[in-house]
Amino acid sequence: MVVHGRLSQRSYDRNGVEVVALEIDALVVGHDLTKGVSRFEKTVGHRGEGDADGSVDPGPVPVTASP
Repeated sequence: MVVHGRLSQRSYDRNGVEVVALEIDALVVGHDLTKGVSRFEKTVGHRGEGDADGSVDPGPVPVTASP
């Protein structure tokens, strides 16, 4: 997996022991294509349920990625 975002570090004291916490505020998470191939299908809404305007979602939309 590949994560793109902001890394933050904070330190605090817990019972006399310094603790360091690392946190990632992830903006994007995706497949790492350097290790092989991947298949991704983006779904929009829920299949078979109408939207507020009465339209129905056609289902998954295939997305192809090239390394």
